[in-house]
Amino acid sequence: SLNRKGMSDGSSSSEVSRQAKKAAQEMVKRFTKIMVHGRKMLAVTATGAVRECVCRLDRNLEVLTMEVDGRERALPLETVNAVHSAGVDLAAARRLSSNPHVDDMCAVVLLEADQCLSFRFKDPEVRDDFVQCMRLFTGSRRASTYGFTGALMAQVQDAFLKEVEERLRSRMNDTQYSDCEEC
Repeated sequence: SLNRKGMSDGSSSSEVSRQAKKAAQEMVKRFTKIMVHGRKMLAVTATGAVRECVCRLDRNLEVLTMEVDGRERALPLETVNAVHSAGVDLAAARRLSSNPHVDDMCAVVLLEADQCLSFRFKDPEVRDDFVQCMRLFTGSRRASTYGFTGALMAQVQDAFLKEVEERLRSRMNDTQYSDCEEC
């Protein structure tokens, strides 16, 4: 039987993997479409100010452009060292970003030269989609830029699918409990 989110309640591991692969493909497609057209986002500054910006990915998924107050900053994805969700580990996100104003609704993008961008999201699902897709794109871009293909690319993709599968399992568990009348 299927639950409210269209997932099988008693899913086998292979069924969850198939669902995760389909969910991952849909998430990447949706995220890419939105980001190529440009997405309004909230940037959290080191002083705690929240500024609206527009972020875009180029069609080749190689450069993230951030526009604030009419000024653009292009960030080649190979210059991104890591992308973290503060919802997973708030203390680590604050420490890595050196920004005490980062909260659990933020994503932190660590760049080369100890630079950092912090974005605040209104929805944890949107934050997590941003983190996962940016990890996939930056990992893929770094691998191809530095000539690592094949095994490393497979590792990047496997890590991405594992994260999507974990989120899918978590949602399934949440749905099972939320469907329970006595819980």
